[in-house]
Amino acid sequence: MIKQRRNVIAVLDIGSSKILCSIAKFSSSSELEVIGYSNHISEGIRSGIITNLQAATESIAQAIEEAEKNSGIRVSNIYVNISSNNLISHQLSAEIDVTGREINSKDMNKLLFQVLDKYKDQQVGVIHSFIYDYVLDGNRGITNPLGMYGSNLSCEVNVLVTPNNIIANLANCLSKCQLDVNAYIASSYVSGMACLTPNEMKMGVVLIEIGSGCSSISIFANSQMIFTDGIPVGGHHITNDIAKGLSISYEDAERIKILYGTAISTSIESKENIELAAEDENEEPNLISRAILAEIIRARSEEVLELLEHKIIHAGFSIASNKIVLTGGSANLNGLKELVGHMFSAKVRIGYPKLIMGLESEEKNMAFAVSVGMLTHISQTIRAASMGKANEGSSSKKVWQWLKDNFI
Repeated sequence: MIKQRRNVIAVLDIGSSKILCSIAKFSSSSELEVIGYSNHISEGIRSGIITNLQAATESIAQAIEEAEKNSGIRVSNIYVNISSNNLISHQLSAEIDVTGREINSKDMNKLLFQVLDKYKDQQVGVIHSFIYDYVLDGNRGITNPLGMYGSNLSCEVNVLVTPNNIIANLANCLSKCQLDVNAYIASSYVSGMACLTPNEMKMGVVLIEIGSGCSSISIFANSQMIFTDGIPVGGHHITNDIAKGLSISYEDAERIKILYGTAISTSIESKENIELAAEDENEEPNLISRAILAEIIRARSEEVLELLEHKIIHAGFSIASNKIVLTGGSANLNGLKELVGHMFSAKVRIGYPKLIMGLESEEKNMAFAVSVGMLTHISQTIRAASMGKANEGSSSKKVWQWLKDNFI
């Protein structure tokens, strides 16, 4: 029998190729434990955009129903991801006068309120806000000005927004599934929560995520996300290029990409071939050149990386001298890690999501990075709220209400 429980958290990762629903509860040690999850094929969604409302709703409903069945729990509220392709990252600042008194929490709230107030009449929803630097009387690098003295206090904030119509379409899908949305959470942020180490986030790191329909690039420093942006191109487009370039089916293209594909062709002999069965059993097998396959994969991979680099440069940032963590469903593509390192002259590692109770069987499965990151973020936010603190990066709706309740 499926029951409803109040201490249960449900998260939904809506992607272009799959929809993951995870249901978790707090264990006796106050850690989140996944008690049921599902991995369902995504329909009606492309590059983070709903293209067919009915198909998307049916896919989401099936994923949730399967997770409910596996957990024995019925959910009525859920946390939902926002694709990186639908996010806009703004770097903003605010300042206040604090002359002659000790800086208190209300001063810090006032800074954030000034920033968020700029979006009050805009056709966007604020998903997260990250204060990544405080400046006191011109002195940067202040991590927490609480209790200090000065004259002028300012902050630099990364605000993530998404168009209201994106939120409205997602809310419509979930409403048709009889679910209320607790909050929307940025995929690129929680991927970092799942795949980056605390030291990487503190010292500075670039996170590149290459999914099926979208790819993103994010910068973390001072333990905060300071920039993110995405493009509607990913592993699906590599597979599509292979299918068109070699005149084979999409399914065969995906299979040979995984089994024989590489983004670095230097180790492949020019005469090395892949034998692919013909659709008609009376015909001779197709011989596919591995060198040509590698050329197709490399061309599209380089394009994706160049587009992501342009996003960072256009925003005034740089990849140079930064460590890079590569994640997403296409991160394990043979040779991609080496190609990233070569293009950006950087040290690169593959980022796997940290283990979480109940998902041990999915160790090193990057498909669960967003789900693990969402649960981690929610757990931290709940702990912060229980201590009377606003967790940076928490949902805008909740932060806004908290500020209004505590702001003079």
